[in-house]
Amino acid sequence: MQNCQRGNGRPKPFRLLDLPPKILLRIIPLIDIFELALATRKTRRVLKSLKIPVDHFIIQHLEGKHGFSFGIEGGTAVSWYFVDVPQVKDPKDFMSFFSIEGIDFPTRTKNQKECFDHCNGYDNVSIYNSSKHKSGYRPFRETFNVADITKRSKGQQYHNVRYTPITMSGAALPKCWTPNVPDDYQTCLDCFIRFVEVVFKCGVTGYHMDIKSVPNFGKFFTKNVIKNSCRTFELSGVRPQEDSPLTMEAYDIDWVLTNTPINTKLTINCDRIAGNFKLEVKTLFDAFKTEKCDMKRRMDNYEPTPLHILSDWYDGTVYPNARDIHRRDGMTATIVVHNECFIFVVWHKKSHKH
Repeated sequence: MQNCQRGNGRPKPFRLLDLPPKILLRIIPLIDIFELALATRKTRRVLKSLKIPVDHFIIQHLEGKHGFSFGIEGGTAVSWYFVDVPQVKDPKDFMSFFSIEGIDFPTRTKNQKECFDHCNGYDNVSIYNSSKHKSGYRPFRETFNVADITKRSKGQQYHNVRYTPITMSGAALPKCWTPNVPDDYQTCLDCFIRFVEVVFKCGVTGYHMDIKSVPNFGKFFTKNVIKNSCRTFELSGVRPQEDSPLTMEAYDIDWVLTNTPINTKLTINCDRIAGNFKLEVKTLFDAFKTEKCDMKRRMDNYEPTPLHILSDWYDGTVYPNARDIHRRDGMTATIVVHNECFIFVVWHKKSHKH
């Protein structure tokens, strides 16, 4: 039997990636596959060769937060968000470190027990530094600490550098901090999008956002949803105040409904709709084969409908938008549009009792 212990009595590490592909594919859904892919070049190469089916890769812009959700078929989903350094309350909690395309991502992961209680519901959070955009502005102060020669261990550096952000009352940056962090959330997203495309052979499958979380929603929607097809698009309302319901303008809903491609699954999530929908009567009638309304119809011959209540609906000056539709089952229906009212009735003849 092969000895599975080292000379010092400790067991050898289990070489997970040396397992056959079929067995590895059964184990992968049970582990954090995304962190595994970020670990080393070897893990990326192995995962790339397995051709793992991806369930979703959704970009999220919600309530001013930006990130993504990634999941494989049969596995757990991973959420990842990006925040600016000045918005971080305690930077030293960002103890993990990942690097993609030469860009560094100090990260607070869900596996850190000391950070579990205040992760705000997000699995992983990485920080970026937007102050790079400001010319001549240095938000961090470098402090050089010289080591005591009498207490310095052999091989230890003579000094170390500590970065202290000026805008956070002297709170220390994480030990894994480097000046080579991204300068905005879009750069972060672009790096991870390219990473997923290379390792998992999958592009963005959808978006989940609200209108105010991007600078220009119309431009964003046109570029990413209309011109570049995606499977899903979910639009959420915004909260005018912290305790307000999710609110969305009727105009915005109408615009999204009109411009969403037919092969994209659209979800609208809101508690309150502000304003009124503008009904385009001509567009509505063009969708059906309509004809002039039969004004000679005797309403007493039909079962009661909402039009029986409107005694003057036959008047062409009051309700000019009235059209008849002949259905395939032989029944006749009438559409009446007046201001914000839309009335659709099917004419059922009264049954005569003998």
